[in-house]
Amino acid sequence: QEIRQLVILPAFHYGAASYAVDPRLEVVIAQHCDDGHRDDAQFVCQHLRLLGQSVVRQVTTKQQRIRSFAGLSEEAAQCPGRFLGAVDVADGGEAKRSLTGIHRSMRRQIASPAIGTRLARIGRTPQTKRKMPNEWDEIDDDTRGFYRRVLEILNASGVRFLVGGAFAFAHFTGIKRHTKDLDLFILRQDFERVQRTLDGAGYRTQLTFPHWLGKVHSGDAFVDLIFSSGNGIAPVDEGWFAYGHPSEVLGVPVKLAPPEESLWSKAFVMERERYDGADVAHLLRTCGRGLDWQRLRFRFGPNWRVLLSHLVLFGYIFPGERDVVPPPLMDELLGLLHRETHERPPVSRVCAGTLLSREQYLPDVQQRGYEDGRIAPLGVMSPQDVSAWTAAISARREECEGELLAESVAGEEDPGAAIEVGELQAGSEGQ
Repeated sequence: QEIRQLVILPAFHYGAASYAVDPRLEVVIAQHCDDGHRDDAQFVCQHLRLLGQSVVRQVTTKQQRIRSFAGLSEEAAQCPGRFLGAVDVADGGEAKRSLTGIHRSMRRQIASPAIGTRLARIGRTPQTKRKMPNEWDEIDDDTRGFYRRVLEILNASGVRFLVGGAFAFAHFTGIKRHTKDLDLFILRQDFERVQRTLDGAGYRTQLTFPHWLGKVHSGDAFVDLIFSSGNGIAPVDEGWFAYGHPSEVLGVPVKLAPPEESLWSKAFVMERERYDGADVAHLLRTCGRGLDWQRLRFRFGPNWRVLLSHLVLFGYIFPGERDVVPPPLMDELLGLLHRETHERPPVSRVCAGTLLSREQYLPDVQQRGYEDGRIAPLGVMSPQDVSAWTAAISARREECEGELLAESVAGEEDPGAAIEVGELQAGSEGQ
């Protein structure tokens, strides 16, 4: 479809912009020099930028005559696949009627979306498949063949899955890094079917942690089968699949876990040996202008403080791009913070830190009498889940030490890398 201009009066709010503006349209803000709405114009410009739009210029109605909505309605009837591209803003009343008409016209021209579909995405061109960045240089041929075979088997079986981890992260951010495994996200109720399918193909599949993770093995290589997060906060549900991004891995067509859900699950990873805050910041930087912010806010729910903490840090990390975060969302979260600050704290002694780190808050729940925020009814995990997840800490620590050793060996083989590692260690000691 050809790119058209959308000319709007700055007399509407963020919610209206989220459904009225299509990403293929150029945006011109039309304002009257004498109408006293200059602040409103600036307000709208800011919000349109948050929606990923470019405000190409601002004009007054005296400088440019804009076709009436009625004329465009006739054009739309002849070309029902097109969006209406301009609004007569001769007076505020007509502009408001026109904006409403655009919304109605869009709803007539486009099939109603499923519940939960982001309105700002209505009418976008279908997503095209993008090839993944080449992440396989450091993975041996046997492992690549194993990964490819697993993807092909699951595709043939009809079981739905999403690719996440380092490969999806590279797709959305352009940041490539070596990974030791392949992360696939599935529904919990599909695990047994996946297990039967892959075991039947000669692989060994196990339910490693019943509350969130399974694995499929081929020699030393393995694929993670993820159906929740380690803290139980981010279960894979239908929403993950509704917004999956088409792509290709090892020549196999797949869908990637959406950035909103990836960000949601990563936001809670604050272990001593692993902190995913940088991943969250990079996802916000590269995907922020196209994120479904309403869905992201819904995902965090009562854990909104975790979201707020990352958004505050994002503005510190990338101050020149903090405008990707919608001001209404920041206002909402800061309003909640302000309200809670002036309320009496709850009487119960709860430690929600265990949702962020399974190890660092154990003294609080094991020795100081705090309730564990992961365990029902506060969370969704059972005491048995928590015990098994806690017992695995030592194995994870040994794994991390092995990874650090491998990196140091690689540094010895690459003098340049050795210098960087040495500098990093020296800097850490200084801090």
